[in-house]
Amino acid sequence: MRHPDQALKSALMIEPEDINDSLSPLNKVIDYFILKTDSDQITRYSDYSALSQACLNLRTLCNEATLFLSCQIDAELLKEKRLVHFLKLGVTGIFLENCGGRSTLQQLDAMLAVAEAQCGLMKKNTSFIAQTVTSPETIFALAEYKSASDRLIGIAFDEGRLLATLCNQGFDKHYYLHLAHLLVTFAAAAASQPAYLIFRQEEQITPAHYLQVRQEGYKGIITTKINDIDVIKAISDTN
Repeated sequence: MRHPDQALKSALMIEPEDINDSLSPLNKVIDYFILKTDSDQITRYSDYSALSQACLNLRTLCNEATLFLSCQIDAELLKEKRLVHFLKLGVTGIFLENCGGRSTLQQLDAMLAVAEAQCGLMKKNTSFIAQTVTSPETIFALAEYKSASDRLIGIAFDEGRLLATLCNQGFDKHYYLHLAHLLVTFAAAAASQPAYLIFRQEEQITPAHYLQVRQEGYKGIITTKINDIDVIKAISDTN
């Protein structure tokens, strides 16, 4: 299994029900997966059987990959018994959506410590990536990520989420989006952690866009499109 402390260059964010269709047969090298846990299929099964099967399928297809679950701090799957269950299935990290800052990270840290002890895992075995700046007010929590938790291995910015909020509130979206891009990279640098950009646009990522992202200070891209992985790998291998 890949060690999550190594900064990722790319990660695939995927719906659990899409794993078999997207990855079988797997002809791409994907080191990092982020399983979304808010899909309709998972919601229909209160016992999380669909998500459990997705974890098992992913481990069968990509045994060496690092596997994150994407959820918010109040998610049902972070309750003690469910969290223990998923750690036993090979989940190695949590992608924390809408992170509220240091207190939220420390709350998750405590949850993971209890679950790891019950699984017999090494202390601090499970890491997390914090998704930040999903609204204008969350910008003020960026300074809190420094020394928030030893488990933190990255800060992720989803410009699409912030853009939707800005449009709804009538802000000048271009100015605030540019400012948020800069502040996230500054916050990541202050926390001695890499910054990652979440790419959800309809078009496939281009070499020019990837290089621009790297020049802005982002170390890698989290994408929802499997074909983006090849583009990112080809560029990163030559730089």
